[in-house]
Amino acid sequence: MKALDFNYDGLFLSDFGCIICTFDSPGTDDYSVGSEISFNTATVNFGKRNYLTGIQYNDCLTANFSICKNIENMMDTENRYFTIEEQRELTRWLNRPEFLPFYIIDEGYENIYFEGSFNLSKVEVAGNIIGFNLEFTSNRPFGLNRPYVRKFTISNAGQRIVIHDMSDEIGYIYADLEIRCNQAGTLTITNDMDGRVTEIKNCVVGETITMKDMIIESDNVSHQNNIMNDFNFSFLRISNKFGERKNGLTFSIPCNVILSYSPIRKVGI
Repeated sequence: MKALDFNYDGLFLSDFGCIICTFDSPGTDDYSVGSEISFNTATVNFGKRNYLTGIQYNDCLTANFSICKNIENMMDTENRYFTIEEQRELTRWLNRPEFLPFYIIDEGYENIYFEGSFNLSKVEVAGNIIGFNLEFTSNRPFGLNRPYVRKFTISNAGQRIVIHDMSDEIGYIYADLEIRCNQAGTLTITNDMDGRVTEIKNCVVGETITMKDMIIESDNVSHQNNIMNDFNFSFLRISNKFGERKNGLTFSIPCNVILSYSPIRKVGI
């Protein structure tokens, strides 16, 4: 990582007069890119072969780096050290009891973010605090891309649109949807990538249905009370295979749609 700055929960490290640094001797280091997979296998033929029975990510992405005051302040003998108030301000900002967006300001990372929080330890010289060592812990084993948002209108029943899954992870991601129904009836969305069908019965004209974080809601009061009975609990997935990223979505009734998802980015920090 060549970055000197980062953004956490909407604020930049440079807003606090600091930069990313290292307190170690220069050299070559190895860093994990995260996304470490454990492969579960079952042995057959007296151990001569192992079949893959499942995979899992055991650990979330972590990173360790340091911060200090920027070069201009380091040259100022009166301001090169952190005061108690500055220490408190930085700790309050970074050491949060929740996972929040973290962006590295570096080439290639412009659209990539992580979610997590920090633990801090002080770096002290002759009784003065010259910086902090940071340990970032994410809530995932990988990063995410800024949400990909696609707005489109389905003018006719049976119309098909194509969404390309740009994730670095082979598999699927659940998409967020906002659908305004322009015809009453049963809404189905069929994805020809995986054959899944999302179905919602008893839709009414003008109703807006949202699906976000595996929760479905309707702005139509009468339908909201019954939508759980009308939904087949098959949330829309955007999928990819190693050689195929195209998802063809076919809608059964006319509607206006806003679809969004955050592709997985398998990069380290």
